[in-house]
Amino acid sequence: MTIEYKQPITLVILNQVLEWCYTDILDFSSLEMYPLLELLKISKLLDADRLCYLCEKEIRQRLSVDSVFIILKNSKELDMKEILELATSFAHQHWPQVCGHKQGMEIIGIELFQELTIGMQHYKPETKKDCSPEALPTVKSTIINDYKEILTECRFSDAELLFPASGETVKFHRAIVAAHSKPLFQLISQNNKSKQYVIEGLDSVAGTDLLQYIYYGDTTIDPIGACRLIECAIMQYSLQHMLDDCTRAVSEGITDKSSIDILRITYLPDFQTDTMKDLRKKVLSHICKNFKEIPIPTVRDTKPANIAYQMTADILDTIYKDYSPSSQVNSSIQRTTSGDEKRRDKGRERKKKT
Repeated sequence: MTIEYKQPITLVILNQVLEWCYTDILDFSSLEMYPLLELLKISKLLDADRLCYLCEKEIRQRLSVDSVFIILKNSKELDMKEILELATSFAHQHWPQVCGHKQGMEIIGIELFQELTIGMQHYKPETKKDCSPEALPTVKSTIINDYKEILTECRFSDAELLFPASGETVKFHRAIVAAHSKPLFQLISQNNKSKQYVIEGLDSVAGTDLLQYIYYGDTTIDPIGACRLIECAIMQYSLQHMLDDCTRAVSEGITDKSSIDILRITYLPDFQTDTMKDLRKKVLSHICKNFKEIPIPTVRDTKPANIAYQMTADILDTIYKDYSPSSQVNSSIQRTTSGDEKRRDKGRERKKKT
């Protein structure tokens, strides 16, 4: 798609506008004053309020007795009346220093200096402008909501995630997903002519959670979907930065229905971390506490078989150690012994006092 923009805009400025549109970030410190003012002017024409705010904030931060002359000159050349008025007000507020600045006078020339002088004759301190960056009304970033809208509405989408088991599809934009990691880029670029892509092992819930994370950093991930992401996408597509969020979603989403699936991922060889070991203890405890409600027979169908054996052994071991009658008797004995020791200690303290 080609867009023809007839307003006077250089390729450099256009690239800066696009960079800000995609990221909400721009290295303003690298811009000289003239291109910064050009960017502000174009931003106003595009009704990009946030970019206008960021540009003017940068200008105000730079505003000083030394820089006001170049701002006066450039804003005059670009016919930017608001910035010219801002710089003029600043110059009048610091008139003694401005008048004595020889290099500054050479920058603005005699004609603009005369305009400043005439304006100074009508200057009233009570009408001065607040030139500080803090005086600008803050325009908050909309980048997260923008990307949320892009994914939700999926206008101009050019691809779909396909989930063969259910036949469902979810639309997405190849450029956004491909930019997230090299393996995702390779997945899309290797099949550039195709419009449908499959990430093996994911269902539509996990696939949607993945896209929401990529587009706008949403970490509200479905627990079962998080299990599938951990097993089928984290390592395969260089998404290790998602692991903590997926693990948290799994840990907070332990239910009778999800517990067997969650327990299984704690045995995957690529994820043997302290966090996973803690998660295993937590889910084993839930399974044993709610043993009658858990679909234990499904463990037999778990793949691979060695993980099924480990799961069965750990469930039985946890029941034996923590939930069997003998363990409860031992626990009761320990509590009684501890209570007797405390009473004996108190008795000894009373004897000492007497």
